[in-house]
Amino acid sequence: MIPRSIALRFALTSFLGTALILSGLGLYLLRAVEAHFESSDRAELEGALHHLGHMARTEQGLSGLPEQVETMRLRDGPLRVRLEQADGRVLLDSLGFSIATTGSDFTTLEAGGNQYRLLSAPVETGNGEVLHAYLAADLGRHLAFMERFRLALQTAIAVALLLSVGLSLFASRWGLTPLTHMRELLRTVSGERLHMRLRPGDLPLELRGLSVEFNQMLERLDESFRRLSQFSSDIAHELRTPVTNLMTQTQVALSGARDVDQYREILYSNLEEYERMAQMVGDMLFLAQADYGLLQPGTGTVDLAIETRGLFDYFDAWAEERGVSLALEGELAVPGDRLMLRRALSNLLSNAIRHTPAGGVARVKLSAESGTASIRVENPGPGISPEQLPRLFDRFYRVDPSRQRRGDGAGLGLAIVKSIIEAHGGTLSVASAGGLTCFRIGLPIGGPPC
Repeated sequence: MIPRSIALRFALTSFLGTALILSGLGLYLLRAVEAHFESSDRAELEGALHHLGHMARTEQGLSGLPEQVETMRLRDGPLRVRLEQADGRVLLDSLGFSIATTGSDFTTLEAGGNQYRLLSAPVETGNGEVLHAYLAADLGRHLAFMERFRLALQTAIAVALLLSVGLSLFASRWGLTPLTHMRELLRTVSGERLHMRLRPGDLPLELRGLSVEFNQMLERLDESFRRLSQFSSDIAHELRTPVTNLMTQTQVALSGARDVDQYREILYSNLEEYERMAQMVGDMLFLAQADYGLLQPGTGTVDLAIETRGLFDYFDAWAEERGVSLALEGELAVPGDRLMLRRALSNLLSNAIRHTPAGGVARVKLSAESGTASIRVENPGPGISPEQLPRLFDRFYRVDPSRQRRGDGAGLGLAIVKSIIEAHGGTLSVASAGGLTCFRIGLPIGGPPC
C-alpha cells in the first residue's frame, strides 16, 4: 500500500524512477564494454591472421612455418593456433581443446572451464597449398575485468539509490515547508480568530490557489459566525419582550384578588404573547429549513390573481381601518407551491399596507416578461435609504428600530419571502425612489429547478 505521506510518496517515486534509470544505464554500460572487448578481440585476431597469412605466403615450405607461428603473441596473452592441411593432417596445434563445427568464422566458446574468442579462416601458402587456420584468444583477463567492473557498477548504483532517497526526503521536506507554515497558522484559527488570513504572495505558485480558496472559506465562515452571533442575540432580544410581559402580567395577577373578568383579560393578554412567540418560533424553524435546503416546493399551477384577491379579502378590514386601498393589475399563473407563494405574497402585502399612508394605494402588478413571471408589490410612503435596501431581507432587521414592535412582527417576514422565492428558483429585489417602494419577484415560468 502506498504511504499517505506526501514526502514518502515523493521519495518512493523518486527511488523507483532513479532505480529504473540507473539499472538501464548500468545494463547499457555492461553491454557497451562487452561489445568493445569483442570488437577489440576480433580486430586483434584478424591482425594475427593477416600476419600468419603473410608468413605462409613468404615461407617456401611448411617445415619452418610452425616455429614462426609459435613466436606470435597477442597483446593480452599468448596466441593459440591450430593449422590443418587440406587432407586433415594437423601441422600445428597449440589450442589445447577440440573444435566443433561453429558455423561462423568468429565466435566465442567455452572449453576446459575457460572462454575463448575463436577466428577460423583459410590461409594460402607460397607454394599454393591452402591451410585451414584456427586462432584463439583466452578471455580470462577480460572476464576478470568485467567481474570487477560489474561489482563496481552495482556498488555505485546502490550508493546512488541511497543518496537519491535521502535527497528526495530532504527535498520533499523542504518543499513542504510552506504547508507546515499553513498548518501552524490554521492551528490558531478559532471562532474568535476567524480574521486570520494566509498571504498568497509568501507561498509557492502551486499553493497560491489553495490559499486564496482557503481565505475565501475563512471569510464565509467569519460572515456565518457573525450572522449566527447576531441571530442569537436578536432571538434573545425578541423573546425577552414577550417573556417579560408574561412575567409582569402574571405577577400583577398574583399580587391581589381579581374577579373572573380580570383574570380572563389577563389570560387573553398572555395568549397574545404566546401566539406571538409561537409565530416567531415557527418562522425561525421555516428559515432553518430553508438554510439546510429542506424546502421542497410543490409543482402545481398557482393562479396568482386568485390568491391575491383572496388576500385582499383577508386584509380588507385592516386596510380599511388604516385608510389604505388595495389594487390588482394583470393576470398570471405560475408553477409552484400554492401555500408557500401565498405566504410570500401575504408578507409583502401586509408590509405594503403597514407602510402606506392613509389615502394611499397598495398595488400588486402581475405580468410576464421574457419568459419570466413578474410580481410587483408597490406602496407609497417614506422612502428607504440606499444603505438600508441591501439589508431589508436580513433576519430581525427593521428600517426603524424604534417602531412599536407589538404590531410590526419580529422582522422575519421579508427573510421568509426571500427563502420561498429562492426555493422556487426565483429572484427578489427591492427599489425605493420618489416616494414609492417596490418589491419585485421574478419566477421562472418553467417552474422551480429540481
